[in-house]
Amino acid sequence: MMNVRLLRKSWMDKRLVNMLTNCHRNVNVDTGKRDKKGNPKIKPACIADYNQNMGGVDKSDMMLSSVECVRKTVKWYKKLFFHLLDLALLNSYIAWVIVTKKNVGLAKYQLELCRQMLEKFGTASGHEGGGNRSKHAQPGRLIGRHFPGLIEKTETNRKGMKQCVQCSVHKKRKETRYMCSTCSVPLCVVPCLDNYHT
Repeated sequence: MMNVRLLRKSWMDKRLVNMLTNCHRNVNVDTGKRDKKGNPKIKPACIADYNQNMGGVDKSDMMLSSVECVRKTVKWYKKLFFHLLDLALLNSYIAWVIVTKKNVGLAKYQLELCRQMLEKFGTASGHEGGGNRSKHAQPGRLIGRHFPGLIEKTETNRKGMKQCVQCSVHKKRKETRYMCSTCSVPLCVVPCLDNYHT
């Protein structure tokens, strides 16, 4: 079993800072700066090391500020979960940029990642449980190009009409002779076709 030594250090700078580290010893180092009286400024090694390398933390916070999924919540563990999710997204983005040498924005990367996850893991039969979602809901309906087409007449459907999926979500029973030619979902042309795909 590995023997890990943890050092807990409290330091009063402008405000109290508590640090927990396993890669520093309990020693103080000279920062090379002077205080108002001309005395050398001495700090614990872990604080000096953090101040020297904290630019990466600031940069990651700046990059996540525009796309973070953290919402106002009272529960601390929810904030922690969503922050870890954001950090995982940022780490995967950095790795992807290094491997592919492509430089797209983090927001575009996040959108593309969500789209691919919906396509791979989304279910075409909607979701289980309550709610008013259509059983024909498809993850691909939010992407791509969608055009209206006519519902073909068959022996069982001689009128060539079906119930509009979007209207049924709002508890309306309305038949239409049009459908999305890409999704094969019956929809009224206006406004249901646009509403279904946004």
